[in-house]
Amino acid sequence: MIRRMLLLVLMMALAVSSTIAQDAPSPEDIALEAIANAGTYLNLSGLGLSELPAEVGRLNRLEALHVQHNYLFSLPPDIGQMLLLVSLWAYDN
Repeated sequence: MIRRMLLLVLMMALAVSSTIAQDAPSPEDIALEAIANAGTYLNLSGLGLSELPAEVGRLNRLEALHVQHNYLFSLPPDIGQMLLLVSLWAYDN
C-alpha cells in the first residue's frame, strides 16, 4: 500500500513538473517581450540566444544594447542603422 502511494505521489510530481516546464517562456519569447517593451535600453544578456531576433533592428530609438553572456557569433547588419546606439555590450559570447 505504501509503495502504491509513493508511486502515485511520484507520478503526480512528474506530471506537475512537466506542466510547469511547458509553461515556462523560452529565451526567444523573453527576448521578444523585452524588445516589445524596449525604449532606449534593451537588455538581452544571459538568455542563451544564438542569434538576435530580427525585431532588434527595428528599434531606431535604442541607445544601449546589452547582449553579453549569450552564444552569439555575429550581430545583424541592421545594428549599423541604429544611429542613436552609443553603448553595446556583447562580451562573453
